Amino acid sequence: MQFPNDKKQDMFFSVEAAPLRRDPGGIMKTKLGLVMALLLTVVVFTLQNTEMISIRFLFWQFSLSQALMLFLVLGIGVLLGFLLGTYRRNGPGSDAGFPPWKDDSGRDA
Repeated sequence: MQFPNDKKQDMFFSVEAAPLRRDPGGIMKTKLGLVMALLLTVVVFTLQNTEMISIRFLFWQFSLSQALMLFLVLGIGVLLGFLLGTYRRNGPGSDAGFPPWKDDSGRDA
């Protein structure tokens, strides 16, 4: 099969590359820089908090590094904040976006 530009092409395996989109403001470079700075901060924090600490809670006792314990507590706090925020938005006190009940005459029931 001939195409107008007289080049033979396979209909199934010819792929034209999409034009590259330019990042005019350097947003991707800024994001990459912020991610790298955060990663470096996490690594330095972890290296400076490697000593083992002992945790006792009720009947359990275990040891782990101080950095790991702080990340674990942070993760639990973020999870609890997310769950409580979701509960406050969608819990029994909210109408969750449903319209109020109406009776046959159109008054609130």
